[in-house]
Amino acid sequence: VALDKTGTITEGKPTLTDLMLAPGADRDTTLRLVSAVEASSEHPIAQAILTAAGDRNELPRANDFTAITI
Repeated sequence: VALDKTGTITEGKPTLTDLMLAPGADRDTTLRLVSAVEASSEHPIAQAILTAAGDRNELPRANDFTAITI
């Protein structure tokens, strides 16, 4: 069990709760494009973005992706 600074229980599985966009930006398009970039990442936040995007079969494909672990 982990508690965050407010004393709430941390589940350990991030979820996307808010998406703040520039004026005129389309939420679905932005989420699809960001998800395409994150699709090759194993990071938990990337997985949260992919979950929020829904159907992964409709994502554009990102090219030349390289994950650099430090």
